[in-house]
Amino acid sequence: ADKNKEQQQSSITAKFKEAVSMKRKLVDKYDFQSMLNYQIAQITSAETTLRSANLTILHHMIVNVLPLLDLREIEWLFTSIIDILDVPTILAMMAGESTLIRARLSYTFRAGIFSKIPESMQLECVRILMNYISKASSSSEVGVNMGLVFALNELSHFVYLLGESSAALIETIEGPALALTRNANFEIRTSAVYLLLSMSTVAPVIGATVFRDALAQAKAQSKQILSDSVADDTDPRRKSSKEMERQKRTIVLHGQIIVL
Repeated sequence: ADKNKEQQQSSITAKFKEAVSMKRKLVDKYDFQSMLNYQIAQITSAETTLRSANLTILHHMIVNVLPLLDLREIEWLFTSIIDILDVPTILAMMAGESTLIRARLSYTFRAGIFSKIPESMQLECVRILMNYISKASSSSEVGVNMGLVFALNELSHFVYLLGESSAALIETIEGPALALTRNANFEIRTSAVYLLLSMSTVAPVIGATVFRDALAQAKAQSKQILSDSVADDTDPRRKSSKEMERQKRTIVLHGQIIVL
């Protein structure tokens, strides 16, 4: 009986060691992504009591693991953090609380990531943000894209800090930034203009070109808006079409005025 008991205990011990070994392998491979996703779930949950604490944990987790990440993992990290801002529970928050979350995540990007990596990796981070902005800009989803606003603001900061080192990337950034000054969302337009301002600080020649083009666009849009008379048109469909065109031109005009 004692022998059977010993064999049974030995079998249980062996299975336990195997389970622990397997768990360790799984943890070694998936620990960072699993823990990050867990922290994000805590931040985006409806419960607000511990949200600030979870944001702090997220920050220190990223700081500690950052030296171990390769470029692909950093891109995954960037996307995961930015996407927090477009989770429905975050979008539904009061303005003050959502602004606090954006500020804390911005601090993580600037003090927790960007300031702790070499310049070569900083330039790669600029490319990662540009890829995110390009994908978000082409999205057909309706509504405010707060992730896009955040990415534009962080890219603006990165470009300003890199200074002349980012000059080679300025032409790549210029086109998408100019296009977003025509976006229907006010925050996206404004953030795109801030990015253009950072670019102009780094490359004044491009800044001068942007200024001249914005002035010409503003004049052209103003002239067209004043010349289009919607009220005098009696055809309802034509009148509606003109009104939509007028609204589009007004948005473009507003974007150019912010640039100026």
